[in-house]
Amino acid sequence: MARAGADVNVKDEFSFTPVTRASQNGHLLAVLGLLQAGADPALCDQEGHNALHWAVYHRQHLVVAWLLQASALCGAIDAADQRGATPLHLAATTALLPVRQTL
Repeated sequence: MARAGADVNVKDEFSFTPVTRASQNGHLLAVLGLLQAGADPALCDQEGHNALHWAVYHRQHLVVAWLLQASALCGAIDAADQRGATPLHLAATTALLPVRQTL
């Protein structure tokens, strides 16, 4: 995708980027490839959620672990959406134990 000149940070009609979609669906290899190609996991959708918010919400603990290592997400554990919810808040209310432990 990136080699063909595509924008790895393009947003769809919901303001989701490819790395956001891959994160929420647990496609770890796609997440890693997109990050390597320059995708920005800190970009937010219309409600202020970034890739980490969605990976936590969808209980993708392996993706969460890798996203936390991405330099673009430094401090993202404290990034609040429009309602004030951080990935850590989401983990406390919706996530499985492995996700909460990773955070």
